[in-house]
Amino acid sequence: MAKKKEKKRKENITQEKVSEINSETVSYSDSDKQTVSEKSSFSQLDFLKPFLNKTYIEIAILVIIVLIGMSLRVQDLYDWQKEPDRAFYNGEPLFINFDSYFYLSLARDIVEGNHDKTEEKRDVPIGVERRFPPPLLSVLTAFIKKITPFSYMWIAVFIPVFLGPLISIPIFYLGRHYGGASMGTVSALFSVISYYYIYRSNIGWYDTDCLNVTLTVLSVLLALMFAINKGKTRYAYFAAIIINYLFFLLWWDSTPEVVTVVSLTPFLTALLFFYRPSKKEALIFFSILSMPVLILLLWKGLEIPMRIINGIKVVFTYISVKETVDIWPSIGATVAEQKRPELMELIVKSAGHPFPFYIGLIGLVLLLVKKSKEGLLLFVPIVLGALSVFYAKRFIIFMVPVIALGVGFFISFIWSYKKKFKFIYFVTPILVFLLVYPSLVKVLTNTFFPPEDPPLIMAFDEAGKRTEANAVIWAWWDHGYPLLFWANRGTIGDGTLHGGERSAYNALPFVTDNFRLSANFISFYIAHGIPGIHKFYKAYDNVPEGYDALKELLAAGPDKTREKLTSSPLKPVDDLTNTEKWLKFLFPGETLPTYILLDKRLLQTAYWWFWLGTWDPSKKDGIHPYYYPLFNIKRNGDNFETPEGLSLDLRKGVFFIENKQAAIKSLLIVEPPRPNEINFGRQEGSRVEIIPKFEYGAIMDEPIARSVFNQIFLRLMVDKRFFEPVIISTPFFQIWKVKGDVAQ
Repeated sequence: MAKKKEKKRKENITQEKVSEINSETVSYSDSDKQTVSEKSSFSQLDFLKPFLNKTYIEIAILVIIVLIGMSLRVQDLYDWQKEPDRAFYNGEPLFINFDSYFYLSLARDIVEGNHDKTEEKRDVPIGVERRFPPPLLSVLTAFIKKITPFSYMWIAVFIPVFLGPLISIPIFYLGRHYGGASMGTVSALFSVISYYYIYRSNIGWYDTDCLNVTLTVLSVLLALMFAINKGKTRYAYFAAIIINYLFFLLWWDSTPEVVTVVSLTPFLTALLFFYRPSKKEALIFFSILSMPVLILLLWKGLEIPMRIINGIKVVFTYISVKETVDIWPSIGATVAEQKRPELMELIVKSAGHPFPFYIGLIGLVLLLVKKSKEGLLLFVPIVLGALSVFYAKRFIIFMVPVIALGVGFFISFIWSYKKKFKFIYFVTPILVFLLVYPSLVKVLTNTFFPPEDPPLIMAFDEAGKRTEANAVIWAWWDHGYPLLFWANRGTIGDGTLHGGERSAYNALPFVTDNFRLSANFISFYIAHGIPGIHKFYKAYDNVPEGYDALKELLAAGPDKTREKLTSSPLKPVDDLTNTEKWLKFLFPGETLPTYILLDKRLLQTAYWWFWLGTWDPSKKDGIHPYYYPLFNIKRNGDNFETPEGLSLDLRKGVFFIENKQAAIKSLLIVEPPRPNEINFGRQEGSRVEIIPKFEYGAIMDEPIARSVFNQIFLRLMVDKRFFEPVIISTPFFQIWKVKGDVAQ
């Protein structure tokens, strides 16, 4: 009974307390209605919470950075539209490099169903075996062309705009792992605004460069993820590594050996230094891994490792050798992107200014010290970037991710002290601005215009319209790919086919002073190609002797060559067993309709093609000429003047440029009724030739003045037995039909 009373007493007390609490609550709510209302309003913003998580913020940051990269890459289009005569042909934009036309020609062939195994219009008369499958860049372009109304050129010029900035994605996640979100953000931003990387992934740079660096960095990122994860996640990243490798092979199709090393070295590094599974797991993994390797060895042969090594050697020799190591010249010395950059050029092109460059190097060293083991995975991009320091400027694009990660790590290192030093909150944004500002200014103040400008594109286009469908255009190898696309005519060299020996043969018809030799060498080459030249060399003890003999006989013509061979017969080579057979071999006449293209770009590159064309294999050297073109030159009394400030004084025989005076040895004015030559009686000095009708001229030395190129292009003094005019558009271009001798 007592227990029941006690229980009832406690229940009463509890009810009283509850009533009291309720009373207080009501009282509290009444007195703080405003506060409750505010809390209620805040709760209405709860829908934003999902978008404020880490993943969405990172995606937003990357989207902004990618958009910045795209906007910087497309801004040249506005400058092109202001000067359409430098960048547009028939209303369509042009490329800012030469190789673009190779990929676009393939894309067009894919769309039109003409992607045959042999490309007969390249390397005439041999042809080129096409790789299968075709390059992924061409396949992508063909696909876009089929599903959109846009032209080939508009599609192609914009592809790098969209693909180039994607480098920021793997850079961001690499940076986030090494130094947190601050490093990832800064590194990603720095990578998309790098001047040289923008140049090689800019609007109009339709080439594999716009993804080569991205896929290289992605190989590192995936290898890192494979290294630090375990279980199924690790092997999911392994699958991604293989997919990335296969994609990279299809993308950078021209160098499968390089792609193999670049893609798989980070993975092998991860295996060696990080992969420590159980014995059972390791056995299963390596068993699965060995199967495709064995299949590949059985399919391609046991020599495939040596093929990869030899392929790397060939590429390395091409980029590293600038001096002559054989009897023929090294072409690497003549290609701008293959030249070793000066230190300041390297710094400015990769980082915009010495300040961010050295900050990047310091940050990279800090990263490698603090993350020494994981830093090993950066070996490939570091080595590729270092190639730009020692060998070729084209590798500066691989320096970009290295410097970007270094800059990002330096910033994250400083940012880590923000709680200890409050001023870092204010200093860091300023420092980031100072680091990205130089590249940003350089990009915004420079415009990349097409090297093959509208007048040259017109030359290629007209060549296609004014020549036979099976015609061959003899032009400098720079023009090989553009000619293939615009003219769809045969070529003898291009951005891939331009070795030292081939380039010497390519330039010979330009540099000789003998019209007969020029025409006959072209006809001989179009009939037999380089294999035919090598066949001729077998009749002699060595190549230099054979090369001199070939030029001598072709310059002599069929009749005099018959006399020479009758008195001094050539030894039999294969089916060439007598004089008549040798004559028909040397002077085949027109096997294919053949034309020679002379153009204004040859005026700017004469230093190198003349050197190659005058190459003497026995001396292992050629002649570097002096050739300075004069555009828009007009007569003013006794002077000739150009808009750039050059002035020629006809009375004194001197010319003035940049407040300097130089002597003229002789002057040739090409005008009706006949050229007028003035000799100033000097032993030393330059030769000047001017054609007033076209407001064009040149200052030159004697060797190039006598060349077939100069005699035709500037003087219009031609031996019409061998060259027949088709289009004369001096000083932009000229097209002539070639007529070689025919042995009777």
